[in-house]
Amino acid sequence: MAYTEMLVDEIAQEIGLDAIELRRRNVLKSSMKNTQGASPSGHLRIGEILDMAAKDAMWTERARRKADFEAANPGLRYGIGFGAVQKDFGTGAEASIAQLEITPEGRIKMRHIATEIGTGSTTAQLVAVEPFLGRPADDVDFAVNHWDNLPLHTKDEPYTTPQATEDELARDPTWTPRLVSPVSASNSAYYFRHATQQAAQLLLKLCLWPAAQSIWSGKEGGGQLLPSTVTEDMLEWRDRMLVAEGLEPLSLERLAARAHELGMVTGVCVHAFNRWAWAKADFTVEGRKFQAMIDALSVQYGKGAGEAKKAAMKSGGYAFIARDKVYYPPVQRTNAGTVYYAPCATMVELSVSPGTGKVNILSHKTWLECGTQIVPELVSGQIQGGVAMGIGHALYEDLPLHETGPGNGQWNLNRYHVPRASEVAVWKAEGVVLPPLSRTDPPKGMAEVVMIPVVAACVNAIAHATGKRFHATPVTPDKIKEAL
Repeated sequence: MAYTEMLVDEIAQEIGLDAIELRRRNVLKSSMKNTQGASPSGHLRIGEILDMAAKDAMWTERARRKADFEAANPGLRYGIGFGAVQKDFGTGAEASIAQLEITPEGRIKMRHIATEIGTGSTTAQLVAVEPFLGRPADDVDFAVNHWDNLPLHTKDEPYTTPQATEDELARDPTWTPRLVSPVSASNSAYYFRHATQQAAQLLLKLCLWPAAQSIWSGKEGGGQLLPSTVTEDMLEWRDRMLVAEGLEPLSLERLAARAHELGMVTGVCVHAFNRWAWAKADFTVEGRKFQAMIDALSVQYGKGAGEAKKAAMKSGGYAFIARDKVYYPPVQRTNAGTVYYAPCATMVELSVSPGTGKVNILSHKTWLECGTQIVPELVSGQIQGGVAMGIGHALYEDLPLHETGPGNGQWNLNRYHVPRASEVAVWKAEGVVLPPLSRTDPPKGMAEVVMIPVVAACVNAIAHATGKRFHATPVTPDKIKEAL
């Protein structure tokens, strides 16, 4: 993707067109279809990012800035470069399991398949429940591999099972196309978070809402609930209190105590599956029918549950709820290509010394659209780390092939050049994250996307500075001296 972006600039130069304008004329817009014929999810905002970049002073004043810098710094050459990409996230067969419980004391307990590999995915999962449960999870277990409370089976062939075979398999409520996904493909913020929030929403629906109704209607004559018009969709959390209309605010501790006292649902475990669209299923819990964007569900009942409910809670203390009907995305969607995208663009300002070939990054600016940020500090960290990684890819990081390479056991950071703070312009770095379109705008996977455009931006900036284009990275001082 980075090298394609370099070629876009080369084409723009050959036809005498502004490089950002060339991208704007060819941008993939909302409701357009991809090369496989599928419509991407949601509103595509890469055009919005391109418009912002085209108006940035670094871009509009680049000719003047080049002249002023080179006049003030004899012997150095100045350049500005740009790169922009839309990166897909997911594999076309993502699956996740999440479990949430509320203890009699009102603590939120989570179990999840997510494994922390440095991206903050575990932090994001425990925070993701807050909109529905009033606060982040209190007690968490991650990297859970055993799920006896959700007795599912699969051959893990989501890409190759024929439609007729899958239709037959789906009649079994314990079958799923895939059990879990690996921690890859930037799947945490979107795919794993989906299962987490589906569990939280169901806990609100099946536990906290009935408990609140019981409290609000608990007085003689129907209590404060009878004269009101409150419905489940009016529930919201304010200052960690559940409120709706003008009814008495309720703490999670009070709601949990009532739910356990009456033997209501106090825990849920869900399985979610995505094949470039979410699976959904119909369920019936205690006579209540509903549809959820999951394909499997187990529930736990509170301490006051009757004998029948206790008898149903077998595996892991949970009762498996066989789905009434499931709706899996058609197998054909495997051929539809990616439909979930996160866009990002980066502009880099640098100088080049023709005598030594040394490149000095002066400043850079990144624009990113990632939907709703779950933890803004993690998004900022991903931007900073991605930019540093991209600069290293463009300018420094390289290894020799064959027997002199790292396989000989003599390589470490003393020989492998990872960019230092002084080489990534830490004090002149800027990141702009577009605000979400709505309060329900989902988070997007964005780990890889922030390191791709900076590679092209660096190489395009070197071309602007030197008049020479490079088609392989890293662009080392020796390569620059040779080209000049």
